[in-house]
Amino acid sequence: MTPLRSALLALLILVALPATAGAALSPFEQRLEMAREEANFPKPPPSRYALPAGNLDVDPAETVASQPGQRMIFTVSLDRAVERGSLRLELPATWVGRAPSGLLWAEPAELVSRAADSASLERDGRTVTLSFRDAQAGDAASLQIRDVGIPAGDHRIPFTWTGSAGEARGTSLVRIHAPAREGDETPQNPWTRQLQQGVEMNGTSQGDACASQTSTSCRLQGGNEEQSETFIGVSPYDSDRILVQSNNINDNTEGAFLSTNGGKNFKRLKIPNMVDAPGKAEPEMGDYCCDPMSAEDNLGNIWFGGLSFDNEDPEAPSRIYVNRIAAGTEEFQPFTVGLPLLAGKDGKQPETEGQQDKNLMTIDNSPTSPTYGRLYVVWNDTGGSPSDGTRSGNAIVISHCDTRTGGLPDAARCDNADNWTVPVIVAPRTSLIYADAAVGPEGQVYVTWWDFSSVNAIRGRVCDPKTADCAKSEGYGPIKDIATLNDDLLGGDDNQGGPFPFACPIPAQPGGRPGPSPGVEVDISNGPNRGRVYVSWGDLRPGSGVRRCDQLLVVGSPPLQDNLTWDSFVASSPDGIPGERKPSAQVATRLYTDADLQKPPEKDDRGNAAVGGNSDEWFPWLVVDQQSGKVFGDFYSTRDSPSTDRRTTHFYTREVIPNGNPDVPGKHGLGTLTRSSEQRSDYSAGTTACCVFGNDYGDYTGLDSAEGFVFPVWTRRAMAGDDGDAYTVVPKGPNPNLVLQEAKVGEAAGADQDGRIEPGEPIRMFVTVRNPSEVGVTAVRGTLASLSQKAVVTQAPSPYPDVAAKGGTGTNTTAFEAKLDSNIPCAANGSPAPVDFRVDLATAQGPESVAFLVPVCAAATAPALDRAGPGPAAAPVKPGQPKTETETAPTACAAAFGFRSTTAARSGRGLRLDFTRRTGDAPVTVDVFQQSRGRTITGERLVARFTNRSKAFRWNGRANRGSRRLSDGYYFARFRMKTERGTSFARETLRRRGGRFTGRPSFYSVDRCGVLRSYKLSRPVFGGRRNRALGIAFRLGATADVTVQVLRGSRVVRTYRVRNATGPATKRLRFSARGARRGDHKVRITVRPTGGRKSVTSTLTSRRL
Repeated sequence: MTPLRSALLALLILVALPATAGAALSPFEQRLEMAREEANFPKPPPSRYALPAGNLDVDPAETVASQPGQRMIFTVSLDRAVERGSLRLELPATWVGRAPSGLLWAEPAELVSRAADSASLERDGRTVTLSFRDAQAGDAASLQIRDVGIPAGDHRIPFTWTGSAGEARGTSLVRIHAPAREGDETPQNPWTRQLQQGVEMNGTSQGDACASQTSTSCRLQGGNEEQSETFIGVSPYDSDRILVQSNNINDNTEGAFLSTNGGKNFKRLKIPNMVDAPGKAEPEMGDYCCDPMSAEDNLGNIWFGGLSFDNEDPEAPSRIYVNRIAAGTEEFQPFTVGLPLLAGKDGKQPETEGQQDKNLMTIDNSPTSPTYGRLYVVWNDTGGSPSDGTRSGNAIVISHCDTRTGGLPDAARCDNADNWTVPVIVAPRTSLIYADAAVGPEGQVYVTWWDFSSVNAIRGRVCDPKTADCAKSEGYGPIKDIATLNDDLLGGDDNQGGPFPFACPIPAQPGGRPGPSPGVEVDISNGPNRGRVYVSWGDLRPGSGVRRCDQLLVVGSPPLQDNLTWDSFVASSPDGIPGERKPSAQVATRLYTDADLQKPPEKDDRGNAAVGGNSDEWFPWLVVDQQSGKVFGDFYSTRDSPSTDRRTTHFYTREVIPNGNPDVPGKHGLGTLTRSSEQRSDYSAGTTACCVFGNDYGDYTGLDSAEGFVFPVWTRRAMAGDDGDAYTVVPKGPNPNLVLQEAKVGEAAGADQDGRIEPGEPIRMFVTVRNPSEVGVTAVRGTLASLSQKAVVTQAPSPYPDVAAKGGTGTNTTAFEAKLDSNIPCAANGSPAPVDFRVDLATAQGPESVAFLVPVCAAATAPALDRAGPGPAAAPVKPGQPKTETETAPTACAAAFGFRSTTAARSGRGLRLDFTRRTGDAPVTVDVFQQSRGRTITGERLVARFTNRSKAFRWNGRANRGSRRLSDGYYFARFRMKTERGTSFARETLRRRGGRFTGRPSFYSVDRCGVLRSYKLSRPVFGGRRNRALGIAFRLGATADVTVQVLRGSRVVRTYRVRNATGPATKRLRFSARGARRGDHKVRITVRPTGGRKSVTSTLTSRRL
């Protein structure tokens, strides 16, 4: 049965609800680099000190304060046998004992478990002694001190070595920087903010009048339209692009309101009833109803949808509808997509399949997933036809569509109904409802629902696309119980139980719609909880009343105040669907605990304690902020109404902290209870008679987040007889809004410089942003990210100038760079293939992001390499015009006969190895070398070899050289082939982590024609346990001045200059690992030929272990 859900949106503009600050999520190197920048980049302290019998290593020698739990490790490594020896450290006073507050400065020093058997540790006040007895050469031992709250500063630790090998004294230095505090430089995560109170601005009393005189910008208002069952969607990297949704009983098609300026204005959208149906040449004339849903991709596309009525018209059956608001636009597509129905026994589409209901949508937004960009819609098929052999009950079904093909974005593909899969059954037909779906970081599809039969549980299933076909029912694993629901008919302990009521009227929502409404979310951020699965739902609390709600679906008396009350729950698991077959209160954490159970009762963010000790909290929803990894939940509550009344509600939002409270079921900690609503809502008189599914608040609500802001959404009715309006919270006050103006792309050093962007080439990008807001943007820094596996970023950071308000523009001053995958297909008709990128912009006014597409197999639009900034593309060389060194004809040098491109792309636990030749068809040999294991540099350890290859092939990731086994570390794949001018080589850099390979920036440039003939580093890693130096080598094709700079982040740490260098002899340089901080080091060479010819720049990368 399809309930009449009605609710039109009359939106209220509220003030910012940014998200709670918390745990650091960005790499340690970024935090330290920001702190070092504020300290004006002091010279790093040494990390190694010589001892008579070996070395003392300090790790880290430089760090950042306010990181409780970080370890200070002192390691003695012996290079000779020692009968007796000891290292005595005199720790600073602020490393031992307690601060005036009573808190420890640091935990006492302890011996690291992997220490040699010959080592022992003694503590005496501030003195710590690490002793060796009968030790052998190669023995090592470490002591560690865990930081609790050591203050920032230079901490000098005198040490003394005594023993049979001699004596030595010295002073080690540990520099602890104060962390950066400016909002635009918060290194742990630029997207975290504070969850703060919103302020409502209600415009509904003005009907549908526009807030401005333009026809496209209306403040969201509902007039006298009834709105409920609200939902919300926000572009993941653009908090200015907000779609508020609800049911509209006056005009079902007008239930979506779009803002592109952070909620200052909203535009009412109308979803077309002209429907593109699968397998039909002519559109259906549909009848859109309700149940709003949305999904948003990383590029700015928003998909909105809902269900259509079953009017018993075989020409237009009930379907789930989906329509798209394309990135950068503000309108729906002219045709709505009607999804396929369950196939009949003959495999064909039936004329009708009954009412399709309770739909929700999600999208795979994880670039590491094999199904990145896949849209999923899950819903109830009510069994109105015998297509699957039954005529009753609900089946949970799912359909999907890929918005990317061959790894490249193609959002318009899903505007065609024929590209959606025929739905498959996830949960067999029975008493099921409230399906939801979410996608994990590696493409796992999680589906949850409520089984309201005697199973009486919240349940779920998962499909892993890496091991199963998620377009088949059997691709989903076994059904898992998440929690059992209240089965107490009369509120006592010994009464005969029964399944949870399907309809549950309460004083605040007498229409009977409150239900468990489970929802599922997955963390796909790069934070510590990546992959954690969260499920929320509602349940009745045993003992909170004398009876359960009346579940008769007939006109009845209003619900009683002594009925059982609702609680909202959240459960989570780091490795799959959470929970087990136990009551909700035993497997999950309450989002709010009623005041009569609290000691003392909890206060909200305004300092208000609950008015009622026993209250209803229902319709919970969750969101995981995919930039910060923070989790938030929202819900309706009657805590501000007396327990004997419970008729009026407020709406609340709070942070959920996994493992934040081990003393409660589910172990979640909870952030401040934040009241999102300013005014109470009152549906206690109902919109229809009791218990027949009146509109009231609808069946669910929503929550979303982007760029650190959290966006709850809810329905409010001021009083009996009033119409319901939709409310949200939007960023407070003036806020920046950087949008893409243009992106210019050109060939980088190492490309063939033919004026075209081609597969396998390195590229450089200049991205111009525009600021249409009224706020000037300052201290802008951009970081390039690839949104697919079709490109590897090689130059990510770049500064921007300040961007003025009201139309000002700015362009990155240093080119962003990336290397394109060689497998990007060029269309036969000459149309370009788009590869997507994003620039994250840290500013003094808050973070922003812009996404853009790079057309591959198309003409370059960025300036030539000798230009300093963006501009028109370099003019092509005209016939007869003399060529420069970098434009030498292909027969001029041996490099012209080598590889055009090579790639090593992840494929399962192995790699897909591919190559293209410039000329000929010579066989290719591919060798895979391991370079490191942990912090040990292994040298060129050959683990796999493949000979006589003529085309791309897949390697399973297993060694084929003797008995060698692969372990995590850094690798490279070497491609080689013989040509008429010698042997040509190319290398692809790799990292193996968790048993899987990922690409890394190159350490070895392909040989080329021109002034810079070859350029390479000795290996992709250096340093390590033995402090191996990094070798730098280059060979020239002409006399030139050469500058080589070694950079850590954006800071130059070493510069080499070679004047009047001549070719073709190889020139070699050496960069010492001593004093170099761990992390990536870029080595940039600039070659300036004599005679005024244009210079060439190339950058390679090696990581200090």
